[in-house]
Amino acid sequence: PPRSTLFPYTTLFRSLGHKITAYVEINAGLSQENFTPGTPQPQGAVIYSGNPYLPANVSTALAAASAAGKPASITLASVPENFVYAQQVNQWASNYLATVGLQGKVFNDEFNWNVFYGHGQGLTHAQTENNINTSHFYAALDAVPGPNGAPVCYVSTTSNAGLYPGCVPLNFIGQGNESQAALNYIYQNTAYDIINRVDDVTGSISGSAFKDWAGPVSLSANFEYRNNVFIEDSDAPPSCTPQLTGLRTTWVSTGLRAGAGGAPTSCWISNTTAAQSGSESVWEVGAETVVPLVKDFPGVENLEVNAAARFTDYSVSGTATSWKVGLNYQPIEDLRIRSTQSRDIR
Repeated sequence: PPRSTLFPYTTLFRSLGHKITAYVEINAGLSQENFTPGTPQPQGAVIYSGNPYLPANVSTALAAASAAGKPASITLASVPENFVYAQQVNQWASNYLATVGLQGKVFNDEFNWNVFYGHGQGLTHAQTENNINTSHFYAALDAVPGPNGAPVCYVSTTSNAGLYPGCVPLNFIGQGNESQAALNYIYQNTAYDIINRVDDVTGSISGSAFKDWAGPVSLSANFEYRNNVFIEDSDAPPSCTPQLTGLRTTWVSTGLRAGAGGAPTSCWISNTTAAQSGSESVWEVGAETVVPLVKDFPGVENLEVNAAARFTDYSVSGTATSWKVGLNYQPIEDLRIRSTQSRDIR
């Protein structure tokens, strides 16, 4: 399907003196995609005697088979595909992330530190053009001659006409015979918007704390607070129940979004999305160290122990503590053996 993308990115640094550097990072993305929804399943429909769009020989046969108050009908095996393939999904997605921070050195340049704040947002807008409104479709499908002989919707001649204002009869006998007014009546654009927003504050420091008999002992510590927000709005909730009151049964078990008895269960033929929202936040602190034990001995190129611990507090699930203890053994330069025991979270 047609698609276009754009991903600008920039980074700026400025020295503030005293071994402190300020920086700004901005990256963004923009994409657009158009596609046709998946191949539709065969759709059926019922046409009643008296439909002015029927060929003369079929109309005559149905009239002969009808009884008073019980019009005969025919069942079409499928709805012309041009109705369904007229649907087009247009999707736009944009995102940006802006980060401002400071970094520098402390403790005789033995430690590097970094602290930053980042704010980002992603926006997705998806619109399905010409999504078939099932109530309008089945109302328009049942056409009869009007008072002046021109085709009208059957329901427009009944006491339920007010439930389907502006109904325009649909001629889908053959392909390409439908009027633009009828298409405008059965088609409806449906859309949803998704917003993902994140705010992040992070700080870290790492370096060599001191030297033991085998080399420098490294330490690092960090903290982070992150808040995520999700918002989805939709103008076409999937829970929408189609209006069928007053309609003759023009649907079948293979019809548009058919449910029990063939009656449609959704207001639109293509899938729609429900409005929803949620948020979560998490903060965590952690530390890690690497301690050398043996260095440059026969049979022991390097032997060191490493350890790490982290405490995390999730707003939606509570707290968790994770840790790791490991041993790295390097008998020769080209061979390293690792052993680790840890408690992790996923």
